[in-house]
Amino acid sequence: MKNGKSQWITSVEARKQGHLWRARSGAILTGSSTVLHDNCRLTVRDMESLGLEDESLFRQPLRVLVDSTLRVPVDASIFSQPGKTIVATSELAHDKVYGSQVDVISFAKKDGHIDLTSLLAWLAQEEINDVLVEAGPTLVGALLQQQLIDELLVFIALNYWEVTPNPWQSCLDFQN
Repeated sequence: MKNGKSQWITSVEARKQGHLWRARSGAILTGSSTVLHDNCRLTVRDMESLGLEDESLFRQPLRVLVDSTLRVPVDASIFSQPGKTIVATSELAHDKVYGSQVDVISFAKKDGHIDLTSLLAWLAQEEINDVLVEAGPTLVGALLQQQLIDELLVFIALNYWEVTPNPWQSCLDFQN
């Protein structure tokens, strides 16, 4: 980071596990706020330590960005990585020009947001059944509220968990 501090908020082991889960997934789902805040790449990296030495036998998972109003700028890191990126939006027409590896797909709105059930159904039609969500409390909370998550693997730094008010608290306060 520009201030000289590490950009990582989790441990080396947690990052390695995160990359292993990325490698196992057909797609990585994230939200516009996460990309705007972190400028994340959402790729599998450090393949040798993951036992994926031969990159020719591996493909990067599909990156899916939920960006209903196309807030993320076209020069964000997520759009310049190897592999394909889908921008899921509710905008029917747009004038943004993304790279050749980026497709913009419009989805209907539900309660003012992209219909996540429709988005996941579209991914299933594309034969993507393992979706890893790397997102903040808004998208994760919506997925939980709509009961669209099968399994939770939570990696969160304690210094982020202990802030007041905690944006994750309402997201994770749910009943089965």
